[in-house]
Amino acid sequence: MIKRNLVHQNDLLTVVVYESSVDEDVKENDYNDRPCLSFPVRAGFGYQTTGFDGFIDSNSFLLESQSNEFSYTKYKDLGSDLTACFQFAEHQPFVQSFSRYLAAEVFRRTPGLSYMIHRFMRELGSNRITLDSLIDEMLLEEVFDESLEHFSPAPDNRHCLPRIDAAKEYMHRHFSSEIGIDEIAKASCMSRFHFTRSFKKRTGMPPYQYLKQIRFYNARENLKKDVDVTEVAFKNGFNSLEHFSSAFKKEYDISPQAFRASFRKSYPST
Repeated sequence: MIKRNLVHQNDLLTVVVYESSVDEDVKENDYNDRPCLSFPVRAGFGYQTTGFDGFIDSNSFLLESQSNEFSYTKYKDLGSDLTACFQFAEHQPFVQSFSRYLAAEVFRRTPGLSYMIHRFMRELGSNRITLDSLIDEMLLEEVFDESLEHFSPAPDNRHCLPRIDAAKEYMHRHFSSEIGIDEIAKASCMSRFHFTRSFKKRTGMPPYQYLKQIRFYNARENLKKDVDVTEVAFKNGFNSLEHFSSAFKKEYDISPQAFRASFRKSYPST
């Protein structure tokens, strides 16, 4: 059974969340009359259209152009799946960004983009301004980036995807704590060795690197606001200001204080 829930709408787009759980593999045909971005939040689905036949999972996202015929497959071995679909209004200038893409293309999802998607899902039910702000930031800073990497998720170890998703969800919920790989592996119900190997195979990076990127992304969001830098460090799983400052500068080649000053200079009214 597939549930369709309209969760947000503005002049730019409509956001629909699809949730399904099937007792047997199901393949159906469908059609998009508007440009669309789809982000699996949990598990994934098979997808076939002109120029693409593969699997879309929570480590990737799907960009579809307007007037696109496709078929999708839901798999019983993945259990319940959840996908957020952003459907764009045709008259919006923003839609011109789709013009350089084919009928459908799949891209690797960065930890920053995963952070934004998880945050958006947690904020559902908040005021419209909060959700609109999250969408704008997600699209402008993360999705339409020239450095996007084409990606075709491997279908061969699809059975471990729900466990990888459980580990990622654990990281997104507990990144502010001093969690380690053993705790994350436990959340996935896998041994540390099997989890680390499977996680890297599906996401393209080790689990600790993924966790670090989530922390850095949230730290940047904190630094854009009036949060004390020491508090930013502890809010994002670092045990001291010195450790946070050193790691932040190593990652971005700029100190947290300088990052904040640069942001305020660029956006003085923020």
